[in-house]
Amino acid sequence: MDRTMGRPALQAGLGVLRRGGAVGIFPEGTRGRGTAEQVRAGVAWLAVHGGAPVVPVAILGTRLTGESVRGLPPLRRDVHVEIGDPVDVAGEGLSRREAIDRAGRLVQAAMSELVVGAQRRTGVALPADDPRSTA
Repeated sequence: MDRTMGRPALQAGLGVLRRGGAVGIFPEGTRGRGTAEQVRAGVAWLAVHGGAPVVPVAILGTRLTGESVRGLPPLRRDVHVEIGDPVDVAGEGLSRREAIDRAGRLVQAAMSELVVGAQRRTGVALPADDPRSTA
């Protein structure tokens, strides 16, 4: 997504959700180590305004330590994808701002838990370096 056009993209995603569709989004906003230590507000905003659950997904093996975040993993590399349980982020009785903040915390916790569990189940470690610190 072009970050300068973030609002129109969110509005388009909201329209898809309101029509009963699904929207794929990378909640961290950029590729890092994959620890899911932070989640941007866009995913929470979409879930709260669209009344949609969030399904966390962990993708391991796309980048090894020292590799660039640009491009795709090389052919024949094992990539592991795990899909978590849907997270209901409905914030009944909360203001929209409180509901969005709560949703962000719930999504971040679910993603972190899924990543840790996926590492344990697959034996695939996250990259040791953070490409955002060298970009």
